Amino acid sequence: MKVNFYKIEKKRLGEDDVVIIYTKGNFSGTLEIKDKQMHFDGQNDSELMDIIFRPYHIAVSDNRSRGVQDKVLQPGSSQHLEAVRRSCWSHGYISEMEES
Repeated sequence: MKVNFYKIEKKRLGEDDVVIIYTKGNFSGTLEIKDKQMHFDGQNDSELMDIIFRPYHIAVSDNRSRGVQDKVLQPGSSQHLEAVRRSCWSHGYISEMEES
């Protein structure tokens, strides 16, 4: 699994900044998982590095108790990379997955 990351650029239209257009900006890097190891190739972007290399906590429904359990996704797993790919927009990045 290989994912490319780009910064999100904001463009304002009009004098009152009523309309904001979000576009794909500069390339930040590529993250790939090979043999359960993460390989990053790109710029030294501390914000992106923090997003990529921190564990993700997700809520998983527990049908037996009808509750929710906390699950931690560790860096290096395909589930973790998928979580990063889906949520990076909230940190100012766009992701594109490369098919292999």
